Amino acid sequence: MSNNVIYYPYMRVPDDDWFKRVLLYWDSVETIVPNEMVDKINSKLDSMKEMVDCELVRIIDPLNYISSSSDFDNAVYKRIIENNSDHMKKNFTYSNSRYIHILKMNHHLVSELKKEGLVKDHNDEFYRVEAQTAAIYMHSLASYLGSCRDQKSDPITNKDRYFDPILKMDERIQLRERVLEALIPVPADNISFKIFKAFKDKHYDLLMKLRFDIEEHIGLYSTVDDLTKRNQLNEQYIEKYQYTVNSIIVSMKKSGWKNISIGVLKFATQGLGFLSGLLSGNIVSSIVGSGQMILALDEIIPAVTNRYQKNDSPLMYSAILREQFSR
Repeated sequence: MSNNVIYYPYMRVPDDDWFKRVLLYWDSVETIVPNEMVDKINSKLDSMKEMVDCELVRIIDPLNYISSSSDFDNAVYKRIIENNSDHMKKNFTYSNSRYIHILKMNHHLVSELKKEGLVKDHNDEFYRVEAQTAAIYMHSLASYLGSCRDQKSDPITNKDRYFDPILKMDERIQLRERVLEALIPVPADNISFKIFKAFKDKHYDLLMKLRFDIEEHIGLYSTVDDLTKRNQLNEQYIEKYQYTVNSIIVSMKKSGWKNISIGVLKFATQGLGFLSGLLSGNIVSSIVGSGQMILALDEIIPAVTNRYQKNDSPLMYSAILREQFSR
């Protein structure tokens, strides 16, 4: 697993809890946007533009890499045809198709797939592509773009229908999604993405520790063949920290702190007062002053009782993250 990801299938990235966790967990996040569409994307003063402007999201033009690559076209065509069937063609209806921008596909490949009855023209901007063909193609495109450059990246999507239907969803993806939902808190309300960027830059060393620990855990448990056992082990990994939840909630509620979402749970937090101490570099006094019990991987910082002990646990990133992103 690399430290970077490429979002697909859409050009515009989502503005939701799932993607905020993506931004806070991975080193860099890219999205596939043809150069001719960049101005259109940037013309909207929305979250996408803010993410790009502060370099949380980077744009990659697919034609810079696939337009001269017959190897890519040939490999994708072979993969699609090997898994092609009359069933796919017969089911190629409006409801069983996906749209792919014309600048994300080479004309030669499109021509060959049209002969197979798997691609049709839609309008001046999009092709209409049979659903399984579209899933295979977009996953292949993201994978290729992530492997053909010096910076290696892995494809990532929140659209189940775009998981490669041949590969299906990797067990590691399912395990990771559950862990991140439990351990990476995100604001329930909008917070400037500049704050996200500042947080990642300031605490990059802690992010690396957390990601290394999680990926090591995922790599180990994903090898367990029994699905029930695998999920049980994953939940046990998460539950190591859940016994502190009640203490955190009680402590925060006593101080009248507001809600912030972390996975399916609701936690309370103190407001942005913590931010001043964090940005000044005085993390120790900021944590102690917050009066909140902090989760740690193998130990707990007893901040509720205004005591602090040195802790370089991988989970410190999650703990400080929860403290900063308050409202």
